[in-house]
Amino acid sequence: MALRQNPEIQIANLDVAESREDHAVARSALLPQASLGVEEVAVWLGSLTRPELLHRAENARALAKPAAAANMAAIVKEVAK
Repeated sequence: MALRQNPEIQIANLDVAESREDHAVARSALLPQASLGVEEVAVWLGSLTRPELLHRAENARALAKPAAAANMAAIVKEVAK
């Protein structure tokens, strides 16, 4: 069976695409903020449901990105400047 027709490859490609989209959405949620302080981040994180947070964590693990939290912190610092 050709790789393009392999269902496992297709599922993996969909998972990667979904994770990339989640990353873009997470980053874009921070970009439009004129000021981003601890309170704003706390409110934003508090607005996410447990299943949403779990989904984001699973996506980070699936992409083998153990530094995802550190990378997100760096993005927050960059946007907050």
